[in-house]
Amino acid sequence: MFVIMSSHLVCSVLHMMVHYFQTNKFWSNIALIFKVLLYLYSVVFVQSGINFDECNNITDKMPVMVWLTYEVFVFYLNLFGVVFFLMVSTYAQFKTIRDRLGLAGDMRDRLDFLKYCYDDLHWWQLWFNQVGLYAAGLSFRVNREDALGLSAAQAGVIIFCGAVLMKTIYFKETFEFDTLTKTLLGGLLLITLMLIPRYSWLREEEFTWWSPVVLEIIIAHIMVFVQMLFEWFTLESRKNSWKKDLMFR
Repeated sequence: MFVIMSSHLVCSVLHMMVHYFQTNKFWSNIALIFKVLLYLYSVVFVQSGINFDECNNITDKMPVMVWLTYEVFVFYLNLFGVVFFLMVSTYAQFKTIRDRLGLAGDMRDRLDFLKYCYDDLHWWQLWFNQVGLYAAGLSFRVNREDALGLSAAQAGVIIFCGAVLMKTIYFKETFEFDTLTKTLLGGLLLITLMLIPRYSWLREEEFTWWSPVVLEIIIAHIMVFVQMLFEWFTLESRKNSWKKDLMFR
């Protein structure tokens, strides 16, 4: 647990260094390479330490083993998420917020597609990870005879609303912050808050494999709304930056 937590901390610092040294490509790339290598090493290290052929009936009930398993699982989910995104985008055109505002210029034709999607791809990855964790939490749980209550249905509604929002915002010809989008966002916030007491109940009932998924969904969506507020308040400054980029290109 110490290894993976430490690697997260160091990788976060390296990630900030990548953006800090954007004007110096050499040091930015060095920081990026170290970040990727360190995280790969930590995932392989943890993966080799959680594979047990014996005593599964004991390790399956250990919260630490559950969190480490999900840590490795999310790593592979991120890889498959990018592959699945590329598959979907071949059938439905993905347009970034910058492109929808008419400030992308010829970026779509000039840049690599993933580079073009860089500023918006994390929303897709977040939703895809929720889908994978939701499925894993239901399939990995050991106490299958016990009902999960409303938590499974509430989490499923959150994921479904996320899919509709993804389609509405990024895979439509035109982008409009309409009544449907506002309703879905309000519903997401309400159901996320309703999941908090459900998580407390799940933890008391020792749903070892399902309760971490519910907790992750709660924290992830709270952070989503924090990120959305930040992007909303900084939208004008980013639009000005995009306009300058177009002028001097």
